[in-house]
Amino acid sequence: MSASPPFVIDHDQVRDRQKRLNRACRQLKRDFVGIDGIIDELCDYVRVWYLMPEILSRPVIVNLWGMTGVGKTDLVRRLVSY
Repeated sequence: MSASPPFVIDHDQVRDRQKRLNRACRQLKRDFVGIDGIIDELCDYVRVWYLMPEILSRPVIVNLWGMTGVGKTDLVRRLVSY
């Protein structure tokens, strides 16, 4: 008797979400000048959570810190909107 996986991965959905996340990251790099590395890190941190949340057993926590007015909130809001 073989055990079945606890979830089924929809490869088409994962592929579509990957494309959407990549587009969002490219757009963020056009919107925010000089922080491409930070945008790449942010996208990498949320990648598994966004692509396949069903495989996570713990919450994903991303901590953004910096001086007031540097765009932390705007960056996250735009990522969510894209």
